[in-house]
Amino acid sequence: ADNDELMKLMRNSKHKEFLFGFEVGDYVQALYSKGIELNKVNYILASQHDRSIREKLVEQTTTLFEWFENQFEEAKRIFKYYLAITCK
Repeated sequence: ADNDELMKLMRNSKHKEFLFGFEVGDYVQALYSKGIELNKVNYILASQHDRSIREKLVEQTTTLFEWFENQFEEAKRIFKYYLAITCK
């Protein structure tokens, strides 16, 4: 996501703690922070020519992509409580 989309995420979720509780608020903040970090690393990577620095940046990018890949299951776990429908 680009920075505009990340800012939109924060604007659209400003009442997250009120609606869902602090766990969701913390989770949305983590998504935002990791997104900003990924954008920053990619920005630096695009202009970096030193091989050793590029390797470190690629490693950071890979780690962040892996984190985001795991978030589908994490989001299901966190939101399940709020979205579950129970029948009695």
